[in-house]
Amino acid sequence: MRTRLTERVIMAVLAAALVCLPVHAPAQPVHFKELMTILAIDPPGGWQVLEKPRGSTHKAPVQVSEAEVVFGIGDHKKIEVKIVDGLGGMLGFLGIAQGLEMESSEEYVKPVKIQDLQGIESFKFKDKHGEIKLPVANRFLVTITGSGIDNAEVLREVADKLDLKKLADLAK
Repeated sequence: MRTRLTERVIMAVLAAALVCLPVHAPAQPVHFKELMTILAIDPPGGWQVLEKPRGSTHKAPVQVSEAEVVFGIGDHKKIEVKIVDGLGGMLGFLGIAQGLEMESSEEYVKPVKIQDLQGIESFKFKDKHGEIKLPVANRFLVTITGSGIDNAEVLREVADKLDLKKLADLAK
């Protein structure tokens, strides 16, 4: 029941943010091969690469590029790192959502700072599922999702390994 309430609050914040978004022509997305270079990192200690960096760039109907890599331990622990470009002004909602902070016996949502960038960290205790969302240069969305993990510490460790400055430079 509490989780549904949390989801409703988050959706209300996101809906309000979408109304406030500026309308402008989106920039040409960075080719996925350039995004893949950001994901060429070593997995956390004890983890292995399950799926090498891969990606795609779509020109129509919506211009978007994405790249991802997957790390794991056995069959039950997995971390997926994804970078998306081409969301245009859609990242504005994260600015409002970053102020959202909630904790219950089932989960938490809180602001997180990684490499001087503000993002959102969430974790569901029972499901052992966590996520970090980091907007970079008001253009890219980096999402780090973990399943089968005990806490979000390993997600922050992965985020710290990414060259987010190089990613921001791709926006220029």
